Amino acid sequence: MTAFAAYPATLPTVEWRKACGRCRRSYEYASWRDLPECATLPPARVQPYLSVPAQWTVEIRRCTCGALLAARSQI
Repeated sequence: MTAFAAYPATLPTVEWRKACGRCRRSYEYASWRDLPECATLPPARVQPYLSVPAQWTVEIRRCTCGALLAARSQI
């Protein structure tokens, strides 16, 4: 017997958040954009680490404690 799951027409919106592993500060999207950007890795630099094709850009920003944080670009 196979069960099929019915999904709602619209999925719940999840608030974007990034946390620092060193100091545990948490950043919402607006505060993330305010952090200093250290580097941006283009898709050609990211793809070798992925198991599926994707056109992702990775932003590297510096937390207020000095740690580097990385997140897939929202663009």
